[in-house]
Amino acid sequence: MDQIAISTAAFCLWDIPPEEKLLIGRNLGFEHVEIALSTEAMVRKFLDFLNTCEFAGSYKQIALHAPWHGIAYGKSARSEKLVVQLTEIVDRLGIQSVVFHCDCIQNPKSLVASGLPIVLENTAVPESWERFSNFLNNYPWRVSLNLNKATRDHGHLERILETWRHRIERVHLSGHVDGRGRMPLKTTCQLNCLEKIKGLKVPMVLEGLFPPGNTLSIAEERHLVKMILTDN
Repeated sequence: MDQIAISTAAFCLWDIPPEEKLLIGRNLGFEHVEIALSTEAMVRKFLDFLNTCEFAGSYKQIALHAPWHGIAYGKSARSEKLVVQLTEIVDRLGIQSVVFHCDCIQNPKSLVASGLPIVLENTAVPESWERFSNFLNNYPWRVSLNLNKATRDHGHLERILETWRHRIERVHLSGHVDGRGRMPLKTTCQLNCLEKIKGLKVPMVLEGLFPPGNTLSIAEERHLVKMILTDN
């Protein structure tokens, strides 16, 4: 299977429904998609979509990115309801990876109890390293390496690769300017960052914000990433 994947987060500027995001990715030849649902409302809408459209099987591998806006995963009724909804999506689509931002987790034991296949993502906050490491030291979670966040001024990329390389399950690819933004690596001239992760044989997930309607920019980013990672 192709190592390069697409995240639906790459279509955040496109103002299109979930089914269209998934169709575009498949038409571009992606075999692996990460469904990114940033809010609780998006989770509800995606469940509605699953009730009306048959989409399972159109991708060989599907991952899920749990909401990260305005949510703290813990023991609250609100959090418990969201976890139940995420579990339904996981079960219906046969998902084997659910990505959580480490700074959104208030009570890790509640997530462990859910049985979700948790993959922990690093944040862009310098002081988050201790929190990130504590979770990984205490729970058998895998790692989603966010290249954008890890290549900012705090040097987390080297620390993650040195300490948690064996636990990395996927890599999110996007670039930033002056420590901000989520743009294609070509746009930010940061394709050179890929040299440090060339040895990782895991899905490389494109999630930079591509210009609305410009599928060529997605194809170009995929091609450039693949060239660097495979040396051809």
